[in-house]
Amino acid sequence: MDALTPAPLFLQPDLRRKRVQASLLERPPGPVRVTVEGTPYSSEGELATLIIDLPEFQPWSPDNPALIAVRCETGGTNPATPLAARFGMRECTLKDNRFHLNTKPILLRGVVLEAADVASCADESGAQGLVARLKRAGFNFLRARGGPIPARVLDAADELGLLVCDELDPNGGMQTVDATVMARRNHPSIVIWHIAQSDDSGSAMRHVHQLDPSRIVVTALDALEGDSRFMRPYQDEIGALDSAICHLPSPSSGRAERFYEHVGEPGMPVLLASFGTQPALTGIGLSGSDAALDRELADREIDRVLESAAHATTAIQEARGEALVLQIAAARVNAKVAGYCVDGLPDVDAAGFARVQTPLMLAIRASRTNLVPREEVPVAVTIVNDDRSEPLADLSLQVVGPTNQVLWKKKRSIKVPKQTRDVWTGTISASGSVGVHKFVVRLMQGMKLLAQNRIDLQVVEPAPVCDVEVSVLDPHGEWTERCTAPAKPAGTKPRVYIVPPLTNTVRAYPETELINLLNEVRAGAVAIVFSPPADWNDLAERIDDALKATTVDVFGGFHYVRLHPVFDGLPSRCLMRQAYRNIVPRRSFEEQSDERMCGTIAARSGDDAPWFGEDMLVRRFGSGRMVFTHARVLEHLGSDPVADRLYLNLIRHFGRRSVPGEITQPIQQSVLDWLRRERSERARLWSLIGPFPNWGGAGHDTKYPPEQQVDLTAIHAGWRDPVRWTRWYVIGEVRNEIDFDAALGLPFAGPVSTLPETFYAYAECAAPTRQAATMRVRLEGCLKVFINGTECHSSSARESDSTSREETVPLTFKQGKNAILIKLARDRRPARLSVETTSATRDPLILKWWR
Repeated sequence: MDALTPAPLFLQPDLRRKRVQASLLERPPGPVRVTVEGTPYSSEGELATLIIDLPEFQPWSPDNPALIAVRCETGGTNPATPLAARFGMRECTLKDNRFHLNTKPILLRGVVLEAADVASCADESGAQGLVARLKRAGFNFLRARGGPIPARVLDAADELGLLVCDELDPNGGMQTVDATVMARRNHPSIVIWHIAQSDDSGSAMRHVHQLDPSRIVVTALDALEGDSRFMRPYQDEIGALDSAICHLPSPSSGRAERFYEHVGEPGMPVLLASFGTQPALTGIGLSGSDAALDRELADREIDRVLESAAHATTAIQEARGEALVLQIAAARVNAKVAGYCVDGLPDVDAAGFARVQTPLMLAIRASRTNLVPREEVPVAVTIVNDDRSEPLADLSLQVVGPTNQVLWKKKRSIKVPKQTRDVWTGTISASGSVGVHKFVVRLMQGMKLLAQNRIDLQVVEPAPVCDVEVSVLDPHGEWTERCTAPAKPAGTKPRVYIVPPLTNTVRAYPETELINLLNEVRAGAVAIVFSPPADWNDLAERIDDALKATTVDVFGGFHYVRLHPVFDGLPSRCLMRQAYRNIVPRRSFEEQSDERMCGTIAARSGDDAPWFGEDMLVRRFGSGRMVFTHARVLEHLGSDPVADRLYLNLIRHFGRRSVPGEITQPIQQSVLDWLRRERSERARLWSLIGPFPNWGGAGHDTKYPPEQQVDLTAIHAGWRDPVRWTRWYVIGEVRNEIDFDAALGLPFAGPVSTLPETFYAYAECAAPTRQAATMRVRLEGCLKVFINGTECHSSSARESDSTSREETVPLTFKQGKNAILIKLARDRRPARLSVETTSATRDPLILKWWR
């Protein structure tokens, strides 16, 4: 850490009055003269604080980092050595929920600099290079985390024009905080002081504000729960800041981009304090040449995809950069976002960050990016105008084919709107060739390029209908039509069995049909199990270890594809990039696959070595094969040609290996009995839906559609996506644990801020007689409970509630069918419920839960 010596001279610019206030840390015994070097402006007196008029000056900004040098001399009998300092004439504040610099709104386009990133700034040239690289990529803001920013980086930010949020850690003692502020408060690049912890009383904020009233002070930007707060320069009021931490994985999905387009509390400044796809794998050998990792890649035959550690590093940085560009563009469209900080220093020279970080930005939104030849797709082009200028310009649109030929073009003259607005909507079409097509949009003023952007469209040859007989395990009739449409209807002995994502526990699978399916596989058939539940191995251990498929969350991993018939006609021998955006798995398997097709490289907590998993796990079971995958293929059949082709490739490839035979060794009856007992005695079905909004805590009293009518087939508008009811089984005779985040949340990579959201849980049961009961609900947030459509309990969480509490709800079950609806409105707390229902009398509670 840099030595922290308080600056003896503190310079506070006043742009409106065209002057600067110079304050000496210690009052000298004689007269003082402060001179602005290179100008005739100066001030002289015997006070510790002097005012220097500056009728002419250039404001300091990222576009014009004009530094001003000052010289301070003292008189008297023993004059001190003259003091030299530099500063910039600039002012910053928060106004109308936007950051302002020199009275103009500015979007903070930033990165987070970790302590580990300081290695790239070992000397002055390294610091200058870092700041220059960030500026070339369109970033204008740098946030510290894990300690203050090195002084050499601050000097480079002053000179080249980069705004800075510097971190203060009160855990090191307020003396360290004081020393940091007083040593650095002349740097014009520092516009925000960040106190890296909660400050409910506001005492730490006011203390820093007293030391330096000229800057914004914020707290707890990295807190996963609770509120961040801020103070404006020269004002005493403390306000609330919506600071979000949200990493969504690579490749970037449509759901991820819609999240960034809508995130943020209305009526509040919104800062995505730690944002974007997960940082690349660091600290585990993926940082260049590494002989041990090279051998690991070779032993696993991954070197046929990623030749070396150096190649893996480059490929991961490119994939991450591609996803970040799309996510930044989505955040730019969100008018609530006042700034964002990309987490983890990106390889800014390898990605097209600059085209989505210009003040005038073109955002492109296509309903689909994977197409078949000659398929049309609706597209919208949106202009984001941070400068609020309204020039006349020409909008140019082109579709470019795989060989760089222009397939279609259009041009129109427009007046650039002040506000974010669509400037073109229409339909574009792929050519008859397969490969990557580009939709390129430019905004031109004569020969001057004002803005440009592009999206890639992956055109895939559709797979022909196959003749493999397929049978689907589908107790609710939701998957059969889409899974059998491109295949041959099943006969008496289908070659491939499809097990779709049915629910969150194997205990709720239809036990007889599942055991019959496993018997057929043991006799020679093939079963493809999509998204097996986490407790699948509870069943496997009772049958055969060959059935084991241990699921591991790898939300922060990168997925690769081998050259294999399953990926025929699709990108292979590469990382899964945007072509796989809809189907890339978020979970992998620990076991080694009998047939290697695709896998994961991920970092695991507490492990210095990379973790390797299988994304498609093939296991021999008897004479047949079990294939497990968490790839989201079935969910996108019919809407994504990559999913369609991968599904048919899977069926065709494993259909050739399927030889259905006679069942000679059926699975033991005890396994079927265990499944039946678990399902009937321990599994309880809840239907969950959400998230709906809870901005400003309004969700508790807002009557969303489930309160008006429970229709388990309905689709409703959520705060970011349409939402539908999801089956969720809880296991337990007495207490029901319901985790809305696990059931309905996005696949965030790493820590994530909890957002203000509203959820519903619905269950049905039958009572033989009228019964009085007590429901105990443990939760964090606001609660409502309805029985048979009537509200019977409502409670709001107090602001001081930071831990879970238990609510007691009296219920009366009528004879016959009963419906329970629970509403949870959470405000930056985990969305979990623990529900226990017991008799309110001495008689036992007799209920039959619907399954």
